Amino acid sequence: MDQERMAMEANAEMMTMMLQSCREKTISKTHSSPDLSQQESQQFQYCLTKFMETPNHIMSAMQQMQGGMQ
Repeated sequence: MDQERMAMEANAEMMTMMLQSCREKTISKTHSSPDLSQQESQQFQYCLTKFMETPNHIMSAMQQMQGGMQ
């Protein structure tokens, strides 16, 4: 198994886990409609955004720490 394929599989697994986590946190289990409410949709989008932005915040903080150590 080459590294590119392993990276793609890890990325797909991370995306699946992220979607599942956000779905469990934001979407009501008792729906009277097949569509999401506006509030659920906004919360779901916010959850996904937080997952996507987190690595950027971590990298930025690490770079600032390295800059302060020099």
